[in-house]
Amino acid sequence: MGRPPPPPPVFRADTSGPPGLQPASACEKQLTQLQRHVLAFCERVTPGLKNGSYDWLTHVTDVDPRNMAKNIMYALQWGQRDASHGLLFTKRSFVKMNSTLLLWSGVSPSVRAKWCTSLNMFMLHAGGNDDIQTPFGGILEEEGMKSSDGRPLHDCEWAKQEPIWQSASDAVVWRNGADLVRFLVKKPLVKDGHTMLASSFGDRKIEETGLLEDWQKVETFSCVNVAEMEHPETAEQTELKSFESKDCRFDKVTKERYPGCLAMGHIELELFREVANQLPPSYEPHLSNLRLPALLKQYGPQVVTILPDVMEMFDTVIALELYLVQFTQARGF
Repeated sequence: MGRPPPPPPVFRADTSGPPGLQPASACEKQLTQLQRHVLAFCERVTPGLKNGSYDWLTHVTDVDPRNMAKNIMYALQWGQRDASHGLLFTKRSFVKMNSTLLLWSGVSPSVRAKWCTSLNMFMLHAGGNDDIQTPFGGILEEEGMKSSDGRPLHDCEWAKQEPIWQSASDAVVWRNGADLVRFLVKKPLVKDGHTMLASSFGDRKIEETGLLEDWQKVETFSCVNVAEMEHPETAEQTELKSFESKDCRFDKVTKERYPGCLAMGHIELELFREVANQLPPSYEPHLSNLRLPALLKQYGPQVVTILPDVMEMFDTVIALELYLVQFTQARGF
């Protein structure tokens, strides 16, 4: 085992250096404020931990607020697992109301807020709206946390910001993402031959934000393209649309219907992965053991519809399989 990383530095605002160091000093001031607000948060929740008010979330009752704050800052600055016992990344109201987690890309704050209100969702950070954001999001709105452009921690270069956002993203999924995660994107889910995986998920690099095992436990992603739907639906309308997605069941989907079903997120990514796993890149097909005929029996003729997208998403031997199948048919094997 390697050595653990060194402890994080204690940030102190210092603007006495030469002008060339001013950007670093601005970042230090923001990180110092983050440390101060985290400590204040720990001091606020300590009495509730001691009297069992947070037993719906954690069994931890005996904490020292300064040590707790130190551990939280360490985790944030090194992109590690949440050290707040969940308290920074969920609320009792979210659990009580069975709220779902919202992730987004390219969507304005006002639109995000409308969708959250309409569909009973919450976000990691929602500006000043504490009803739909985590306590960590509230801290990002506190004094001294924003740069002149209004964005939190933006006086720091990305190398210092990234582990904080990574740790926070991991934590909010870990605490809240077991059932459903809704993903709002203001970009087409299928465009110019690119699938959802190659566009919204690829651009956001969702698999690199947070720990892989936490994303893997999310059972359902619900994706909505708000570029085509600026005004939020009601929860009832959304559930009705989900009900109508039975027309996109893979055993019924047609070649003509497939692009629309894929664009609405009604074709499960796991299906693409299953097919790709049966045709891995290391597999060397032979005429006597072709896999495509078996896949046709297992999934039906619809499997042919998704093969181009599977080839684009994964490294497989589908192209060679298709050639050999056509070869055997032409030769009468």
